Amino acid sequence: MRLNKWHSSAPTSSAWPWALAPPAVPRAGGVLPKTLTSSSRSNEPEVPSSWRDLFFLASYLRPYRTVLGLAFLLVLGISGAGVSAPLLIRHAIDQDIPNHDLWGLAVTVAGYFLLQLLIVGATYVEMLTLTRVGQSVLCTIKAALFRHVLTLPLSFFEHMPGGKLVSRIDSDGEKLGNLLSTALLKLVSDVLLLLGIVTVMIAIDPRLFAIAALLLPLLLALTRLVQLRLIPLLRRHRESFAVAVATMSELAQNRALVKALDVEPWAIERTARLSERELDVHRRVELGNILFHNSIILFEALGLSAALWFGGTLALGGAISLGTVILFMTYIRRIFEPIQSLSTNLTILQEAMVAAGRIRELHGRTAETSPSDRTDPSVPAWRTLAFEKVSFRYSPTSPWVLQDLSFSLARGERLALVGDTGSGKTTIVNLALRFWEPEAGRLSLDGHDLGAFPLRSYRALFGLVLQEVLVFPGSFLDNARLFDPGISEASVREVCHRLDLHTFLDRLPNGLHTQLSERGDNLSQGERQILALVRAVLRRADLLILDEATASIDRRTEAV
Repeated sequence: MRLNKWHSSAPTSSAWPWALAPPAVPRAGGVLPKTLTSSSRSNEPEVPSSWRDLFFLASYLRPYRTVLGLAFLLVLGISGAGVSAPLLIRHAIDQDIPNHDLWGLAVTVAGYFLLQLLIVGATYVEMLTLTRVGQSVLCTIKAALFRHVLTLPLSFFEHMPGGKLVSRIDSDGEKLGNLLSTALLKLVSDVLLLLGIVTVMIAIDPRLFAIAALLLPLLLALTRLVQLRLIPLLRRHRESFAVAVATMSELAQNRALVKALDVEPWAIERTARLSERELDVHRRVELGNILFHNSIILFEALGLSAALWFGGTLALGGAISLGTVILFMTYIRRIFEPIQSLSTNLTILQEAMVAAGRIRELHGRTAETSPSDRTDPSVPAWRTLAFEKVSFRYSPTSPWVLQDLSFSLARGERLALVGDTGSGKTTIVNLALRFWEPEAGRLSLDGHDLGAFPLRSYRALFGLVLQEVLVFPGSFLDNARLFDPGISEASVREVCHRLDLHTFLDRLPNGLHTQLSERGDNLSQGERQILALVRAVLRRADLLILDEATASIDRRTEAV
C-alpha cells in the first residue's frame, strides 16, 4: 500500500484541508454480498432467560404506579366477586327454593346479576388501563433500546444483520408489551381467585376440598414441566424467526442484485428452508400448549366426576346439602379456569422472559464512549492528525492488518491510499473515524490522544462521500440536509449552484422536492453520488473522506 500526499492548490477557503480516499471494495461477478450469505448463522451466544430478566421492567413501570395500583384494586374486586357468586347460587338452592321464598330468590338473583355486572365492568376498565400502560411502556422500551443501539461500536454491527436487529427491537418488544397488556395482572387475578376458592372450600367442607387438594399438586407439577420444556423451544423459535426475517429483509433490499445474478431459485429455496425451520419449532411449541390445555381438561373432568360422586354420596346420607355439592362442583370448575388460562398466559410469560433476556443482553452491551464524553468539550482548531506506530487486527487470532504504521497529515494536505485489496486502506479510514481502536500505538490530533475528544464533536469534523450512498425515503431536499431543519432550502440551493447542478436539478420531476424511494432506487448511481457531494458541502466538514466518490459521475460534474 502506498500513501501519496500532496498540498491542495486551491484556496483553503474553498477546499477541504485533506482527504482520505480508499478505493471501493470490488465484488466479483456472481458473488453475493456477505449479508446475504451469513444471516442464517448466528454468531451470538445463547442468551439464558430467567425470572430476573423481567425485573428491569420495574424502572419503566414506576411512572405508572398509581394507575397500576388502581388496576390491582380492580383485580381484587373481580376476584372477590368471582368467589362470592357461587355462594349466592348455593343460598338460592338451599334456602330460597326449599322455603318457597320468592322475594328472597329475587334478591339473590339480583345480587348474582349485579356481581356479574361488576366483574364485566371492572374487567373492561382493567383491560383498557393495562393496554394503555403496556403500549406506553412498550414505546418507551423500544425508543430507549434504539437510542442505545445507535451508541454501540461498529464491531457490534459486524455480527448483527439488520433484519435480526429489527426483530430484536420490535418483535421482542411486542412480547413484553403483550405481557404488560394482558398477562401480568391476569396471572395475579388467577392466583387471587385460586386462593379465595381454596379458602372457602376448606371453610365449608374439608372432605370435598381433599379432592381438589389431590389434583392441585399434579397440576402444578404439570405446569412446571411444561415451563421447563417450552422455554428452550421458545428461545429457539425467537432465534429462527429473527434469522428468517433478517434473510428476507436483506434479499428484498438487494433484489436488483439477486435478479442480475440470476439467483432467484437460490433465494426462494433459502427463504423456504428458513421458514420451514421456524415453522417446525413453532409447531413443537403449539403442540406443547395443546397437550397442556387438553391435560387440564382431562383433570377437570376427573375432578368434577369425583366431586359429583363423593358429594352426591354425602348428600344422600344427609351430611351436606345439594347446594353445597353444586357449590363444590362450581368451585372445582372455577379452579381449573385460572389453570386453563395459565396455558395461554404461561406462554406469554415465557415468551416475555426470553424476549427480556435478549433485550437485557442487547441493552447491556457497552456503548461507544470516551472519557471526554462526560464533559463534551469542543474540538479545538487543529493543525495535524497523526498515526503513531499504529498496529491493528480485527481479533486476537486474526493476522495483523496494520503494523507500526506512522504518518501525519496537516491542514492543506491531501492523501491518496493506493494498494491491493485487503492491504488496510479501509481499516485506516475506520481508525481515523474511531470506529475501531488500535491495538498498539495511538492516533493524535496536535499531539493529543483522540480519546481526549468526545466522539460526536470529533466525528463532526468529517464529511463522507462513499461509493455506496445511503438514501432515505423522502424528498431530495430532506436527504441532502439529512432531515436537519436548521439547514434551509436556500442553503441547499446555494450549494447546488456552487456545484453547477442546474442541469441535474432540471432532470428531477419536482426539483429539490422530488420524492426519493427507499435506497434511492429512482436515482442513478451517479445521481446518488451527487447527493452525497451536496451533503458533504452542506456539512462544512474540516476533513473529507472520498471513497471512489466520482466513479459514477460524468467528467464535467467531476471537474466542478
